[in-house]
Amino acid sequence: MIVHSLRLLNIKSYGEGVDGKGVTVSFAPGINRIAGKNGHGKSTLIESLGYALFLTDPIYAERFENATYLVRGGKKAGEIDVVFEHEGQTYRLERGLGSQSKRRSKVVLVSDGSIEAEGDAEVAAYLCRLFKSHDQKRLSELFSKLLGVKQGRLTWPFDSTSGDAQKHFEPLLDVDIFRQCSERLRPVSRQFDQLKARKEEELAGVEERLKDRADSAEKIKIRQQELEALSQKVENSRQQKLAADAERQVQEKKEQAVRETKTALDSVHTDLKLATQQVQMYQAQVQESRDSAAVVTATLASYDAYSKAEEALRSLQEQQAGKSRLEKQRAEAANLKTKFEANAVGARRQAAIFAEQKQARLEQTQKFRTEIEETRKTLADSQTEFDREGLAAKRAAQSRADLRHWLEDLEARVSSNREFVAQTLKDWNKVQVWKPDSLESARAQEARSEQASKLLAKQLTEAEKLKNTLSGQLKQIREGMCPFLREQCRQFDLKKVKDDVTAQTQEIERLVKESEMAAETYRQAKVLVEQLAKKEAALEETKKSIGKNIGSLLKAHNWLFPAAAQAHFAWLREYLPAKSALLSIPAPPSATPDAWGDPSHTWLDVPALKTLVDSEAEFQTNAARVLAEITAELDARIKSVERTRDERLGKKRDQESKGEQIRGLEREIKDMTARITEHSGAGAKAEQDAASAGTRVTELDENLKAYSNLERELADQRVLKDQNTEGHKKYLGAKPSADRLGERQEALRKSTESAARAKEQFGLRQAAFERANAGFDPAALKLAREKLDQATLQLATESANLVNAQRELSREQTRFSEWQAAAEEREGILVARGKLQACIELTELARRILPKAAPTVAQHVCRRIAARAQQTFNQINTDPAELEWASERYSLRIHPGGRRFAMLSGGEQTKLALAMTLAMIQEFCGLRFCVFDEPTYGVDADSRDKLAEAVLRLQDLPESKLDQILLVSHDDAFEGKIENVVLIRKTANEGSAPAAVV
Repeated sequence: MIVHSLRLLNIKSYGEGVDGKGVTVSFAPGINRIAGKNGHGKSTLIESLGYALFLTDPIYAERFENATYLVRGGKKAGEIDVVFEHEGQTYRLERGLGSQSKRRSKVVLVSDGSIEAEGDAEVAAYLCRLFKSHDQKRLSELFSKLLGVKQGRLTWPFDSTSGDAQKHFEPLLDVDIFRQCSERLRPVSRQFDQLKARKEEELAGVEERLKDRADSAEKIKIRQQELEALSQKVENSRQQKLAADAERQVQEKKEQAVRETKTALDSVHTDLKLATQQVQMYQAQVQESRDSAAVVTATLASYDAYSKAEEALRSLQEQQAGKSRLEKQRAEAANLKTKFEANAVGARRQAAIFAEQKQARLEQTQKFRTEIEETRKTLADSQTEFDREGLAAKRAAQSRADLRHWLEDLEARVSSNREFVAQTLKDWNKVQVWKPDSLESARAQEARSEQASKLLAKQLTEAEKLKNTLSGQLKQIREGMCPFLREQCRQFDLKKVKDDVTAQTQEIERLVKESEMAAETYRQAKVLVEQLAKKEAALEETKKSIGKNIGSLLKAHNWLFPAAAQAHFAWLREYLPAKSALLSIPAPPSATPDAWGDPSHTWLDVPALKTLVDSEAEFQTNAARVLAEITAELDARIKSVERTRDERLGKKRDQESKGEQIRGLEREIKDMTARITEHSGAGAKAEQDAASAGTRVTELDENLKAYSNLERELADQRVLKDQNTEGHKKYLGAKPSADRLGERQEALRKSTESAARAKEQFGLRQAAFERANAGFDPAALKLAREKLDQATLQLATESANLVNAQRELSREQTRFSEWQAAAEEREGILVARGKLQACIELTELARRILPKAAPTVAQHVCRRIAARAQQTFNQINTDPAELEWASERYSLRIHPGGRRFAMLSGGEQTKLALAMTLAMIQEFCGLRFCVFDEPTYGVDADSRDKLAEAVLRLQDLPESKLDQILLVSHDDAFEGKIENVVLIRKTANEGSAPAAVV
């Protein structure tokens, strides 16, 4: 994996940047050094990368929300973008945080801009799949413990207590999974027990059902015999019902014949009544039509006169509509004439106004052109002098800015050198107070303690051997045996032998106490020797490092006033001649290493060192004072140039404004010319339109003369129509009835014939009814129905008994089926119970085996990691060694010598921790990416340089080479050794930002 860039917006010391979109820090493949002073935001980059890409919250002592910890002070929302490459694809991860952040987390595929995941939960799951981590906790753990170890914690896990080491390493090695599996199998075993108990309960229930239904097969035979007898009875009752039903049907047919003839008689009687009523109705209608025909003949003349008057009125009304149209057209033509005359006058007036405005703008344009030419000539004459002053002011401002940066760095260097000298003098005091003969004395004491402990151990062994001999002799004497001849003897004094045994026991007790005290004394002497040996070795390293540190200090002292800073002071002396003497700052005196101590590190010129740092502080104070004193005059001269620049810019802007005004006036003049032409043409056209409208008014007046008598003719026709209205209404009312006279006479003839046929049918139907009624006996029908009811009741009773018998048979058959099903279910339960018992035994076996397998697996993993780390460690360490990493306490040892991790020097500890970390990255993670946050933390100057070279050699080894390493460092151990360097600088206003990318 390779991280290409990291964009931070309002994250801790990183603000909004120059463009308001945040600060972007870019990285390259291989080793990238992130440099800068403490507090300038180096660790913030690593925390932001871990939070966004590896879902890892920042590690800090107090509990804060991420919005409180990561978001810049005074802001409510922040953003983190990471562009990274993994397995040939480039992605952009976008994260938002803060109480008012509305940004949704998302992963974008850079090649096509598609969104791979969106939302916190979906993004977390996607990153786990992408990085092949089984959950979010595992991914965070890999970053916090391997990929992005916090400053000062690289060696901590290997130098911690057994409990802390187990808490740290066991989640990484997944050793705890065996115990977890064993614990998780506990409820499984209980569940199997519960399932088995349920099967036992089910088996008891099944056994009860089998017992309850054991007699079902015998009862089925009894129920079948009862069912056959009842079936015969039902069949006999059914035959009796059929015979009774046949007799009932004969009697009901006779009754139906009587009803049908009666219904037919009533229907014919009804038809006869209707036919008689229709004859009477049609006779009345024929008389009505004859009366209407007489009215039509009497009113025919009035109807004709009314119709002719109405036709004449329609024709005159059409002429009246034509007259109205002509009058409307004349009014419209008159209005148009008036409108066109007014438009002509208005157009002529507008053309005159635009002509006056055009002339005024022509005069204004000429005035602006004259003013622009005068300003251009003035600026051109002073351009050369202004350029010279501007260039000098810019160079002076740049020199002051560079000197301020140099002064900030000088202050930090002087402070660092002072602290460095203080620490060196503190280390030198430790060297001075060390007594070289203390270790020899301790070793002599250790040898004496060891000899005394061995002597007491030997005496204790001999005393115990003698006691055992005396105890054996005492036993033999008690049994009457000679302890020497092995035969019966009564000559030995039993009491004396007992006294000897007691005395020897007391001697052994004394020797045990003295032996334990001697062993404790030897152990303490041995511990003291180890402590003094380590202290002597550490002091030897300290003496060597003091010499090298002094060389580094003097080298840094000689570079306090570089040539670039001297050149800036020289330019300021030229720019401010009045301050030339003040700006002549002498460089601090140079120093050589020979004057401060000897190569064997037996003496150190302490007063000279203190004088050196005091001179550096005086030089820094003097330089700061000089820059402060020239600030006012330098600012005044620079501001004078800026005022001149602002004045010239104002004149140029005024020229541009007047030029824009001229272009606007020219556009207005062009527009006004077009409008003058437009309004002149519009006036002429309006006059022509007014003349045409007048001609149209005259034509319409001539056309209206033809309608002068129209109103009188309309009044005459209305009078004629009113005179004949009454006759017209009577004619229209009588005409429909008179027209239907023939139709009604024909209907009267047909209804008379229908009444005669209905009277004939009534006589026939009456005779048929009398014949049917004579052959029907109601008593016989009643008797037949009673016999049918009795037979039906008998059949229902026998059928109910049959149904009950069938139900009992079905119930017994169901009980027998249930007995068979219960038998099968019992067999299934017995098989399932056996399987559950096997599962219980297998689960308990696994629970016993898994905890015992964990130490073996852990040791195997530890050996594999140690072997891989050993290859890397031997490549970067001067002396080859064999690593042993025991899984019981996770303690490291180096062979030969069996040295533990705590007994190694600081450089060896860091190199070994680096090798182990890289080995675990290769073992547990396939990203080939790592962050080293201050790997030289807590190491002296000499060891820092060696450790830096060792770290860089790691990337040259095939077994430890990574795609990318981000190396955070603020000291000069890696100076000039890494090609890709990101320098982070922080200012009070803008916050942190990359100052340079080399």
